[in-house]
Amino acid sequence: MPELQSPQPNPLPPNEWKFAAVVTLVFLAISTLNVAAHVPWRDELRWWQIALASPTFAEMRLNMQFEGAPWLWYGLVWLLARLTTNFFALQFVHVCFAAATVFLFAWRAPFSRFARLLFPFGYFTFFEYAVISRNY
Repeated sequence: MPELQSPQPNPLPPNEWKFAAVVTLVFLAISTLNVAAHVPWRDELRWWQIALASPTFAEMRLNMQFEGAPWLWYGLVWLLARLTTNFFALQFVHVCFAAATVFLFAWRAPFSRFARLLFPFGYFTFFEYAVISRNY
């Protein structure tokens, strides 16, 4: 009986990670400028203000019990609030998460380079997920 072989995925061209890195760096630079000009909305500042006013994480959880966001988000906001009182720190971390997503998409998505180039600069990726600091 012949031996069954699993299909091998098509290997990516060797320079795809370079393409992804360039797209990500451009996205990161433009998004950081966009964030610097963004005035935080009330729902963005609420978590930050509660984190600044909560001396311990347990107190932060108690203060946020009716907010409905995951505890991992609270932990991140609380840790950043312990390091600095500048809201830009949370905005920059949020941009870095979006840039990591852009890198993975630009590197591994099974689409053409043109489609992978356009994706990061669409409305949701460029504004909703990069500029607005929310728990998604």
